[in-house]
Amino acid sequence: QKGGADPTPQELWISVFQRGRPAAPHTDPLAGKYKFMDAKFCGRPAYQQRSSRKHFLFWSRQFGDWKLAERLEDDGICLAYAEDKGGKHMPWRSTALQWRMWHPAQRRFTPRRVFFEPCQEDEPEDLHEPETDDDLADGDADDCETDSDDGGMPSWSKWSTADLIKWCQQRDIDLTDCFDRESVLVRLQETASAFSETAGGYSSSDEQPPFSVRLASRVKTDGSYTRPPSLDRKVSFYGNRVERFRGTEHEVVPWLEIRGDKSRLYGIFCDGRFSYSLVWKKERYWGRIGI
Repeated sequence: QKGGADPTPQELWISVFQRGRPAAPHTDPLAGKYKFMDAKFCGRPAYQQRSSRKHFLFWSRQFGDWKLAERLEDDGICLAYAEDKGGKHMPWRSTALQWRMWHPAQRRFTPRRVFFEPCQEDEPEDLHEPETDDDLADGDADDCETDSDDGGMPSWSKWSTADLIKWCQQRDIDLTDCFDRESVLVRLQETASAFSETAGGYSSSDEQPPFSVRLASRVKTDGSYTRPPSLDRKVSFYGNRVERFRGTEHEVVPWLEIRGDKSRLYGIFCDGRFSYSLVWKKERYWGRIGI
């Protein structure tokens, strides 16, 4: 078959290779089945992930590349990209695209092999997904806490991916930029180590590490609503939400560069008290209001 004559597939299976093998959807959030969207984006086919994560595959005219991103927007948060200035190389037809994926540990985009395979609409959702211990009942996650490595820390390396994620969610540990099992383990170890240095240990019954800086955000307005965001999770005015940021004040802007929504206003709270707000200014940088 000639590439130009192939019809646009209604569904794609995307595989992200790790150590020479395709990752299953439960180990890499970008992997899995994507469904063709009725409306094109920038004149090219666009696809939406069928799982609860809802990532998008599309071509960006503004940047001249194919993207895997959290939103169907030119300037949204990009998780992976492949340069294609004219948008002539469809990912499911061409092997010429060189994909680069965000590496959370290295904090930069690194080359990764991504495979796109047209699939039938009636194929099962667990295509290519091997059997793992991740399918254990959620109740088993709590039982894992009885095991520990030296020093009293839970033996996370023995846990299933689902148990690791559940344990992090219960303790409000930020996993937004963790895209595989290894990065989840690294985040857990970093968080535990940081807490051990300041509090003398980290056990399964400990509360979340006492970071001094927190973020909350709301939708920007024309200036008619001037109140800052709130750390009260019950507040919902203008889409108020408490961000899953844990870090120091110096880490706020780097976090916003990766995770920030340019349509929102972010409030920075130091030791629980509002300090200042940051917004995307002049389409160039994150800056304080009034400066």
